[in-house]
Amino acid sequence: MRIPRTSILLFFSIAVFIVIWSCTESTSPKMHPVEWMDTGSEDFHGYNLSQKGDDEQGLQGIEWCKTCHGRDYTGGTAKVSCYQCHEGGYSGHIAFNDLLNPESSGFHGLAFSENGPEGLTHCKDCHGQDLTGGKSGVSCSQCHQGGYSGHPAEANFIDPSNSSYHGKVLWDSGWDFTRCQNCHGSDLSGGFAGVACTSCHTEENGIGYCANCHGDRIAGTPYPPLSIKNQSDPGLISVGAHQTHMETEVTTVICESCHIVPENYLDENHLGADNIAEVTFNLNYNHSTEGSPTWDHDTATCANVYCHGAFSFPKSESSETWGYLGDEITGNNVSMVWNDPQGAECGTCHSLPPQGHFGSYTQTECTWCHASVVDDNGEIIDPTKHINGEVNRN
Repeated sequence: MRIPRTSILLFFSIAVFIVIWSCTESTSPKMHPVEWMDTGSEDFHGYNLSQKGDDEQGLQGIEWCKTCHGRDYTGGTAKVSCYQCHEGGYSGHIAFNDLLNPESSGFHGLAFSENGPEGLTHCKDCHGQDLTGGKSGVSCSQCHQGGYSGHPAEANFIDPSNSSYHGKVLWDSGWDFTRCQNCHGSDLSGGFAGVACTSCHTEENGIGYCANCHGDRIAGTPYPPLSIKNQSDPGLISVGAHQTHMETEVTTVICESCHIVPENYLDENHLGADNIAEVTFNLNYNHSTEGSPTWDHDTATCANVYCHGAFSFPKSESSETWGYLGDEITGNNVSMVWNDPQGAECGTCHSLPPQGHFGSYTQTECTWCHASVVDDNGEIIDPTKHINGEVNRN
């Protein structure tokens, strides 16, 4: 019996269809799931790359992709290159050299400044809402140990009592602002990070406000205590007698008396890698003794300073010579230890009365001739007329 030709063709077509269908079914485990491109799905390919275990060939994660897309992911037997979507490579980033180069327009930090919080959206798609890995399995903290900002843990970074406090970090780096400037700009006004230091440092002069680093920022006193390391012990050279000098009621002392105060905190000679505050006295009054005042950092000692009795008022220059026992009236010129918490009592820097002064008077009797300076209790009533390089008599 002969089979019609049309029946043979129909049978052959059905057989071919079955073979193709069977092949398709047999290879379906190698095909991508429908939601392979859906970042919200557990079938998302980024999730598979980080979570997939060994397959039957012992391949894991990204190695599995090479079986179809080639060793370099440029197509392979699938004839589909991962670079069709991932222009910078299979990671989804742009070229890595640009991604990590702050000078490149493709630097990843630009996402923050150009797009604000939305700049993190694409990162979070793969790295998770907290950027600790997510479906990519790669945490931003692998490079940014303190989090995506690159800082140590943020709470610690702004806590003066913490060892990771940014003031201490700068101290330890010798005031190298380079790393800050890399992201926040050369003037720290934001840069590509889009966050200015003045976002927190809102006082006049912003980050250059003196009390930001030394002194009490909250109280507004730009001198220790507190020191740069948030210390308040007057036995420390960084604290010492700052408060005693600046808040004394017996004279007037300003920062410029002992330091060159910069116009800008980045001025030369203000910040230094040695972390030593230079002392430059501005107290050489006309009636100072011969020589210049000195500061010895190793012993924390001031010497030959007018304020501490290094003065001489010659009789030859006075219109009231009757007050002299000899050719001059002098102080005691004592050397003071800066971080010795013991204060100087009245009579330390000059005798009562000073050497060379006629008569024998007590502290409460000074007012007889110097009533504009001191009262009958021996208390200074006008600090501007005491230790000022002049003799102020009624």
